[in-house]
Amino acid sequence: MRFADVFIRRPVFATMLVGSLVVLGLFSYRSLGLDLFPNVDFPIVTVTTTLKGASVEEMETG
Repeated sequence: MRFADVFIRRPVFATMLVGSLVVLGLFSYRSLGLDLFPNVDFPIVTVTTTLKGASVEEMETG
């Protein structure tokens, strides 16, 4: 209750405090380095098969 009384009795102080927090937040937001698409190494899978005497069509379907 005592914490809220300070802001009720001193509205100018409360306004200045909130304003300074907003300005500080905007300044911090601008200097914050957000990377929307971080560098990610996606896994790669390679499958190699051999079947002697088979054509490409047989390898694709079978």
